[in-house]
Amino acid sequence: MTPRRWFAALGLLAALVSAPAHAEPTISAAPPRSAHVLPAVPGEWETVPGTFVRVSGASRHSGLMLHLANHAAQSLPRLASELGVPIGNVVQVYLVSSDAEFRALQPGRPPMWADATAYPELGAVFLRAPAARGASETALETVLDHELIHVLIGRAFAPVDPPSWLQEGIARVYAGEFGPEDARIINGREGGLLGLGDLSSSFPRDPSRARLAYAQSADFVAWMRQTYGDETVPALVRALAHEQDLGQAVTVATGVALPQLERAWLSRLEDGPPAWLRLFESGEIFFGAGAIALVGAGLARRREFKRRMIEREAEEREEDERLARWASSGLARPI
Repeated sequence: MTPRRWFAALGLLAALVSAPAHAEPTISAAPPRSAHVLPAVPGEWETVPGTFVRVSGASRHSGLMLHLANHAAQSLPRLASELGVPIGNVVQVYLVSSDAEFRALQPGRPPMWADATAYPELGAVFLRAPAARGASETALETVLDHELIHVLIGRAFAPVDPPSWLQEGIARVYAGEFGPEDARIINGREGGLLGLGDLSSSFPRDPSRARLAYAQSADFVAWMRQTYGDETVPALVRALAHEQDLGQAVTVATGVALPQLERAWLSRLEDGPPAWLRLFESGEIFFGAGAIALVGAGLARRREFKRRMIEREAEEREEDERLARWASSGLARPI
């Protein structure tokens, strides 16, 4: 291997080791449309006021709440600037201690697998404290950033919903969750690749197809950003939020017609895994024993998470049916 490839490989390995690990993406419902009020903070909880968020939770989490408020004070203005959207009003963050508390406090009923939820209309985010997060590997700060992005994008598009691929792709890319697992899901692509039309409405209910939808959405956003520059995504958000149709918005943001852009993106995916992933699959990169153990432990955790997901598919299908009933009832629904 040439010195240049060695440095590239080592740089990629360092990025993978330092980046927050991402397990399975959570499947989101559409943002709420009807007017609701913020859920009351339980009387025994404490609230840590921050610059842009208020974090409320049990007193034993006071240190973590202060950390999250300080994190949001740094990340929220950065994310708003990168996306070209206003911050808006203060966001209320609920840090819950159990799954029962997570579900009881929300104005809508979240999917059973949700690690966190956001209600853009209310400016509310619900996070699980570490002991209530189950198998999730993603850093809590990253989860908070993901949900804050949902609030920012939801507010920018209010009172209409952004396309599913846009809100989920942006949340995963700008929160730093997009990575090798997405490339592997796309490379596997059970049932074939999804087009933008498939990704614009609700994502598939089938878990494997839903994972593909999340991975492709993030890939499309990352690809546009890399190919056409950092201003592409903010320009696309502005154009779509001002009620331009997708074709017009894409042309404004990239200078390329939508059919041509979609063909270029899909043909790239059809060519197989990207070069940086093939380096790992071909065995050209030598891993030290510590790196092998680290990567192996991460893969084992992902396999365990997938096993649990499969076991809960029956419950998930039942939950999907309930969400459909709530959609027609006008209740608030989480992202």
